[in-house]
Amino acid sequence: MQTKSASLIFISLITFLNFNAVAAPAERTWKPLRKSDYWIDAGLLAGAVLANTQIKQQSGDLGHANFIDDRGRDALRFSSSGQRHDAAMWSNAGLVAAVALPVFGAPALTGLRDNNWNSAARISNINAQAFGLTAILTGATKALVGRERPYVGECRRNPGADPGCADLNEDEGFKSFYSGHSVYAFTGAGLTCLHHTELRLYGDRRDALACGGAIGLATAVAVMRVAADKHYVTDVTTGAMIGLISGYLFPRWLHTSEPVESPADARLKLRWLPLVAEQNTLGLIGVGEF
Repeated sequence: MQTKSASLIFISLITFLNFNAVAAPAERTWKPLRKSDYWIDAGLLAGAVLANTQIKQQSGDLGHANFIDDRGRDALRFSSSGQRHDAAMWSNAGLVAAVALPVFGAPALTGLRDNNWNSAARISNINAQAFGLTAILTGATKALVGRERPYVGECRRNPGADPGCADLNEDEGFKSFYSGHSVYAFTGAGLTCLHHTELRLYGDRRDALACGGAIGLATAVAVMRVAADKHYVTDVTTGAMIGLISGYLFPRWLHTSEPVESPADARLKLRWLPLVAEQNTLGLIGVGEF
């Protein structure tokens, strides 16, 4: 009987721990809006304006005749000028959608659905900073590198070869590296993934689907830019990588705090003490520290 009592106390204790000491995983949280964020906003806005208006457009040559770009162009470029025009239009539409998802979708979910306008404002601030960084990097790089777009060579030989031939006498014909559509689309995709993984706006597998859908949409935009003969493969892949840095890694580093303990975590701080219920009946008891 005494042995059964000791066993009963021990088993009851283990059962108690199984139900009460299972901690919820620690979550990263947004840092609160700080005064420094306004300075960051102002700096990024000023930098974006300067990078896109004050740097003289160069007309250099990055060396586009390489194996990857040549093979990629042969495989993805549409043959007719009409198809290339349509591909360019579809890439424009895809870009608008990729940017609209984080700019309007995430704030609407937290503001209109959850009535949490502070969180909506925080998300909008994060979006603005990410796109501001993208604007600085893209504007400066396009102007300083001055890479010819793929169709430029054909336009010199035949002015009617491509719908973009009208841009030959403008700066636009030398802004191939890197792809602006791709970098902005992937910045939007990175932000969508950030909002849905850090904030879990839906709280279920739809967050993963939203992230995957945004990445897929951005990828389609990048492919369409090559199909439209506006960019080389290395232009769009570089834009994709920089976009993910600006849209995901940069704001995650700048705005999310380290994981914090949930209330359940606090209950795990136990000290084990011997328990004597009756004569010759022993057990253990966990004493929580709060």
